[in-house]
Amino acid sequence: KYPATLVMTGSDDDRVVPMHTYKYAARLQEVGSKETPLLLHTDVGGSHGRSATESEKVRKATNFATFLIRELGME
Repeated sequence: KYPATLVMTGSDDDRVVPMHTYKYAARLQEVGSKETPLLLHTDVGGSHGRSATESEKVRKATNFATFLIRELGME
């Protein structure tokens, strides 16, 4: 049984091709538990070398915090 998982990637990442992340998430979904969530967050235009705008940073942090709060039962 796998724990709840949040997988994050950037659509323009040239070091870790986003398709690898998508395949990884699909495989986890295939073998994982139906009771625990698997979320995939994609930064559109994001990559290892590009600085994110403030709104992108807020969106990413919000997704991460929401996931963490839910999984820790703090809602």
